Amino acid sequence: MQVDNFIVCDDIRFEMGNKMSIMGIYDDTILIPSSQQGVDLKWPLPMRLAFFIRLYLLDPTSVPNRFEFIVIHEAEKIASVEGELSILDVSKPLRLAISVAQLPMPKPGNLSFKLVFKRDSEVIAEKTDLRQLTIGIIGLTQEIGPPQSLSH
Repeated sequence: MQVDNFIVCDDIRFEMGNKMSIMGIYDDTILIPSSQQGVDLKWPLPMRLAFFIRLYLLDPTSVPNRFEFIVIHEAEKIASVEGELSILDVSKPLRLAISVAQLPMPKPGNLSFKLVFKRDSEVIAEKTDLRQLTIGIIGLTQEIGPPQSLSH
């Protein structure tokens, strides 16, 4: 399989006209304030994250009918989403939009992701090098704002 896009964001919305809107796209780091309204963070921290994956299946003889998406924190599986697939044309890209409403973030650290495709219960393909994402903490003394523009 060839992954064209792997986007981590806050939310994915489905719209009329076969469109999707992707909200709050993250780069390689998510920074969480150390406290909110004077209350320190309590770990595990429930986080809402969504994932948009666009890929091509390269083997038309082995078409999956199920998938499992796994979220890994520091080598430990913290969440898994499974679903069914109905692939009619393997020459077209497969789009997966996955939302995890209460991802139990155990502590700051690194997230990685794994995508497994199955035909019934048999694993036929998996991808483990999708992307890494760091969860960090930002103190109250630091300001989060838009990037500053460079003057010429």
